[in-house]
Amino acid sequence: GQRAAEINFIKKEVSLAKNNLYFFCRGTKSKSRLIAEKFNKTDTNITHVGTGFIKNKRLQIYNVTDENLRLESALKIDSLESFISSPDVYYLSIWKCDLNAKEFQKFIKACKRYSSRKIFFDASFNISNDDTLYCSEFCASLLNNIGLGKFDFMPEIIEINNRLIESVLDRKWLCYFPVDFFQANKY
Repeated sequence: GQRAAEINFIKKEVSLAKNNLYFFCRGTKSKSRLIAEKFNKTDTNITHVGTGFIKNKRLQIYNVTDENLRLESALKIDSLESFISSPDVYYLSIWKCDLNAKEFQKFIKACKRYSSRKIFFDASFNISNDDTLYCSEFCASLLNNIGLGKFDFMPEIIEINNRLIESVLDRKWLCYFPVDFFQANKY
């Protein structure tokens, strides 16, 4: 139906090249007011981010999600179709990141290392050096840990100012990576 036509249009219009790192961002209606408007730095559409590349002519989008916690790991490797499969998705953006061949190989190896681990979704949004992550923390950690020198993503610190969210997270301040954390990076 309509979704298949949209995906075919995207695949036809967006040329993704081999040996490039991409950020894949989607926006969902159910999370846009809660996440995009309150916690993003500038982009008011993105509610979820993943990163990926083309391998054997197939797109692989690595992303940490809370969608199906029965999975063995919260880290999923999606196709474009599965990444935007929810009927709630209203927005998609794709961002190319410039890497040379050596940097790209480091990125591929880091993705493989993460995919061999059991990743848990971090519903508390605490930044730590463990396997409990949320989507943007995963992407920022992945790039920060491969030591390319191009990335030094630092978390944001904000006062929450929302009693419900403060109650759920059990704190008044949030140190986190917004889903649009990468957009200000010159690469």
